[in-house]
Amino acid sequence: MERTYSPFEFLPFGGGNRRCIGAAFALYEMKLILGTLLRRYSFELMSKKPVRVGLQGMPGSPVRVIVR
Repeated sequence: MERTYSPFEFLPFGGGNRRCIGAAFALYEMKLILGTLLRRYSFELMSKKPVRVGLQGMPGSPVRVIVR
C-alpha cells in the first residue's frame, strides 16, 4: 500500500476490484438488526465516565451497558 491510513478510516470489506461480494448485504443486515434492537430495547451505560475511542473509531476498552 502506498499510503498509511489514519485510525479514523475503516474499510471492513476491502476496496477496489477485490471488494467483498457480500458487503452490501452485510451492511443492510447490520442496519436491520441495529434498528430492531434500538426499537425494542433501551440501552444505558453502566458507568458515567466518557467512552475512550481507540483504533478505527472502536472503543478503547469494553463498554458495559444495561439493556432494558
